[in-house]
Parts: sequence; structure tokens; C-alpha cells
Amino acid sequence: KRMNEIFRDNEIPELRGISANGGSDAAYVTIAGIPCVDSISTDGGATHSRGEYALIDSLGEAAKRIASVILYL
Repeated sequence: KRMNEIFRDNEIPELRGISANGGSDAAYVTIAGIPCVDSISTDGGATHSRGEYALIDSLGEAAKRIASVILYL
């Protein structure tokens, strides 16, 4: 919630939850009851495969998200 407040205040699109197969290191944190955001990075596809890719046009937005969270948290 706090991250989306930061994004709204800085005119950055908010995060939305999605359902995905697989696992991440975030599982260890969430099991402990600590809220966790798994990814705020680039758009792309074929995650964790030889064909994994990131869309170059999404790098700027990812940088804004990460910088705003670091600055305001």
C-alpha cells in the first residue's frame, strides 16, 4: 500500500497483484508474515528460461519505481 501511495504521489503507475506459477526468494519472507513485493522491474517474458527477455521501453519506468521507493521509504 505504501509503495502505491509513493507511486501515485509521483505519477508512476501503481503495482497490481498477479498470480504466477513458480516461486521466488520472497516466499521465505512472506512465510514469516512480512509483506513483500517480489518484483517492480521491467516488462518482458519467458521468465527464467533461455528465451527470457526484457522490454527496453520499460527500463525507464522500472528505474523511476526503484528510485522513488528508495527516496521516500
